[in-house]
Amino acid sequence: MQSGVGAETGTRAKPARTYEISSRLAEVYDAQLFVIYVRLLERLDAIQRQELFREQQHWLRDRASKAADQVQSKGGSLGALEYSGAFSDFTEKRIAELLRRMPAEADKPQPTEH
Repeated sequence: MQSGVGAETGTRAKPARTYEISSRLAEVYDAQLFVIYVRLLERLDAIQRQELFREQQHWLRDRASKAADQVQSKGGSLGALEYSGAFSDFTEKRIAELLRRMPAEADKPQPTEH
């Protein structure tokens, strides 16, 4: 039995293609994280927004270093694949964390009418 993308057709995925797919998936998760982060910001008061902003900046720096720490391979395409996989995993966890902190729609500050 062959492994890799395309195994069901008897072809083996090329490492560069596998990395490209993994990298694109990481980009999608990163975009999803940004949207959820902005949605959460919209529901917070000014002080909470500042706190979340600082927290997110710290988390973004940590994500890059933690993803790099997960790389076991030294060089080659496998290291890049390990990095993007770890990057995606950390991002997925952050998305879940921010979603848990999302207040109910009724709790969202309502714009004042003039």
